[in-house]
Amino acid sequence: LVPDAGDRCEHFAFGTCEVVKSDGDRLHLRLGKDGRIKEIALEMLKVTELPADGAPGRRFKLERRI
Repeated sequence: LVPDAGDRCEHFAFGTCEVVKSDGDRLHLRLGKDGRIKEIALEMLKVTELPADGAPGRRFKLERRI
């Protein structure tokens, strides 16, 4: 389960983000609060799909992998 470009994520530290690019093992996220781009490794995260809310794209929750 990997988010694609255009999907939205709730990141445990960054808050609401938009996926700009997904290249298999990394995500490039645009932060909602200031628009900066962060690159994160998927191997460090637990990815859970959230229910749709009517907006375009899928929604995901990104948590620390324990």
